[in-house]
Amino acid sequence: MPSKTVWFALFLLLVLPVLAEAALPFPARMPSPQPLQQPLFASASSGKNNYYVGAEPATSACSQTCVPIINTGAETQVQVVSQQVTGCLSYWISDDSKANIWGQVGYYICDGSTPVAFYQIWNLNTSSVLATGTTTVSAGSHFFSMYAQSGTVWAYALDGSVFGTHDMGSGVSSSSHPVQALSEEGDVSAPWNPSQVQFGTAILIERSGVWTPVESASEAWGCGSSQQSCWGVQGGNQNSALAANEVLVGGSAPPLASGTGLWNGAAFSTTTLTAS
Repeated sequence: MPSKTVWFALFLLLVLPVLAEAALPFPARMPSPQPLQQPLFASASSGKNNYYVGAEPATSACSQTCVPIINTGAETQVQVVSQQVTGCLSYWISDDSKANIWGQVGYYICDGSTPVAFYQIWNLNTSSVLATGTTTVSAGSHFFSMYAQSGTVWAYALDGSVFGTHDMGSGVSSSSHPVQALSEEGDVSAPWNPSQVQFGTAILIERSGVWTPVESASEAWGCGSSQQSCWGVQGGNQNSALAANEVLVGGSAPPLASGTGLWNGAAFSTTTLTAS
């Protein structure tokens, strides 16, 4: 029969790695993958999948891939709702700089019910995380924004209060990835239906110092080969009670096919802005 010393050694080998992983702060437990134009999902058996549902701007022709609108910032207004979560649930807006440095800002809930505001920045050339930061956030509707603050340095803000900055290598966005306002489930084996959350102003973009609402948008992501959203989403096209640029995700909203129009208006020009 093994001695107490052997049993204790086995305990350390088996239990401590599990406890260490559970103690890791965001984003080590839920790194968001690259913002691909089309979704790529790992095998459901891995238990480490990420799923997305949300909106991206539509230009004059937009189905499953939208032409990015060149900008100097992106902002979303979204409800912060406390709900019990296994794995990680997050709501955010993202933008990619001309230097292929991609950032996201919003809030997440991981393995519990407490929301935390965050930003995270990736180098898409190396698929590596460059920076992350968090701050406290209360329940209710809040604005999350990222924008070129000075030269190539971008600010990440909650309700206008900056809680992080980073040199994104360029003061304007890229032509590779569109701005996206998404709900995400990460570190899960399969998608599940979250409580209803409203993006009150889903997407604002900054161009030449002016914040402008996106007048047309489509459902941004499908779920695996079906190209159907993993949980429900509605815009004004699906729900007449919603104004343009308002989106409901989760709850009783039905799933939509990827590329479905959420609201329609005048399409943005994709004219390139001149900046570093």
